[in-house]
Amino acid sequence: MAKVHISQLFHTFQRALPVMVAGEAIEARTFKKDRGIVVLKQDVDHFVFNQFGFDNKTLTLDSTSLLKQLKKVDSKRVSA
Repeated sequence: MAKVHISQLFHTFQRALPVMVAGEAIEARTFKKDRGIVVLKQDVDHFVFNQFGFDNKTLTLDSTSLLKQLKKVDSKRVSA
């Protein structure tokens, strides 16, 4: 598993999403592994976004909505 700096997380997801195949997932966890995000590609246009740890939520989104959700998660990290 490759380690990615938190500042590059959004760009890493942005590059990886278009080349994923159905059934493939990307997982990002904190250093302590108690919080994270999992993105699973269901089909051509739909992804399952699962955030766990401090905030728990599971959403089914298209790629545009998914990128917006990832931006929200990233902006929370910066403002906290």
